[in-house]
Amino acid sequence: MVRARGFTLIEVLVAMAIFAIAAIAIINAVTANIRSLSILKDKTLADWVATNKLNDSLYSAVKDGAKGTETQAGVEWYWQIKKLKTEDKDFYALEVTVSKNSDLSHPEAVLRRYGAVQEQKK
Repeated sequence: MVRARGFTLIEVLVAMAIFAIAAIAIINAVTANIRSLSILKDKTLADWVATNKLNDSLYSAVKDGAKGTETQAGVEWYWQIKKLKTEDKDFYALEVTVSKNSDLSHPEAVLRRYGAVQEQKK
């Protein structure tokens, strides 16, 4: 009797098990990467909105607690500007909080800039 060449059933099953484990690991890695990209995109867009608001504050007066919305890349972002006191009375801080939620819970970006207090002319 001539023995046929090829893989035995057990060898094929072991090879399939190894392939399945490797495929699951690759799928999990790709899924995590896609999830991370979405988070990074949101944080980048929110950072751009916050930067725009801080830049706007350089050229126009800002009310403490000012709120609004801005659309960036088709996404509506809610922002709020707070004027904060610092330890040095000659300086103040402006803090912009940006979120996808109107109540600004879970902010995607919080940026702060500092400015000098200007004396009022009498």
